[in-house]
Amino acid sequence: MRGCRDFRTAVNAALRLLRVRQRSQKEIISRLRQKGYEQSVVNKVVAYLRDTGYLDDREFARLWIDSCKNKSFGFRRIIQELKQKGISQDIIDVALRESAKDYNEAEVAQALLEKRLSRMGHLKRDVVQRRLYSFLIRRGFHPEVVTEIVSKIK
Repeated sequence: MRGCRDFRTAVNAALRLLRVRQRSQKEIISRLRQKGYEQSVVNKVVAYLRDTGYLDDREFARLWIDSCKNKSFGFRRIIQELKQKGISQDIIDVALRESAKDYNEAEVAQALLEKRLSRMGHLKRDVVQRRLYSFLIRRGFHPEVVTEIVSKIK
């Protein structure tokens, strides 16, 4: 009887997590293990959530990419975050291909640069370039794109 109760409480715990935001399979597994559920119970819960449609790494990746695009992150950072969340490279590739159609990384980086540049007018050109390069790299933009954009600063 205890096993059945553990399963129900684990499902409820997972659903509470999913109410806050969509999560990856790895995140659910990790959180349930932290709460002390045995691996066999966690595996059953994950299988149940996948079968019922509550847990879908493809949908999670799509939503995560949209969220990151809204925050003006580059694809390198998006990929890194998805990998940390346990999303497979195949799912990442498909989600990025679909998402890249309406997201021009160079334009987004240029807009961020211009916004940031307006606050750096008092600094020397080389300092401004160095700071903006670092800023855009941290945001996850490809180094070639960043170098091209930053080199145009006068």
